[in-house]
Amino acid sequence: HSMYISSLCWMMQDFNNAYLDPIIDSLANRIRTDVYADSLKFYTNQQFEDDMTMDVQVPGGPGGGWIPGLKNFIAARNASMTSQLAPFGCYLSVNEIVPSPSLSLFPNPGNDLVTVTLPSGWTTSNSTLHVFDFSGREILNDDRRDGKTSFGMDVSSFADGLYLVEIRREDGTSLSSRMIVSH
Repeated sequence: HSMYISSLCWMMQDFNNAYLDPIIDSLANRIRTDVYADSLKFYTNQQFEDDMTMDVQVPGGPGGGWIPGLKNFIAARNASMTSQLAPFGCYLSVNEIVPSPSLSLFPNPGNDLVTVTLPSGWTTSNSTLHVFDFSGREILNDDRRDGKTSFGMDVSSFADGLYLVEIRREDGTSLSSRMIVSH
């Protein structure tokens, strides 16, 4: 249960408008020309633009009514998740997110061998590599005693999905990073 809550707290750090809005804008800019040129689409160009920032009314039938625009949905979902996770000690705020050293994973997404690189001042001496799937299940637990700052990790047998990769030292300090596996 606690690993699940920790995973959600960790995931929610980037589920906010400050992080996602620039990505949404970049994607919209990439597809805008094609969207505008598509004569068979079921919506107008203005509806395409409005759906990113404004709630949209969808007429009748199942699923009809007001649907939040993408950016409004992110804000509302973040607020909902923040209030649901707070009783478990997970407090989220853009102002609370402080950059900290993390693992570098390359390539990410990976499908075969992923290189794990530790930040300055870190080695694998007296540490354990943990990999957790999105449900919080530990799928890899590897004691590392070799003192390296970089090593390869075989992910060829991992299912496609999102993973948390963590290096934990014996003193309890740890580094983590998200990894996507896609075959």
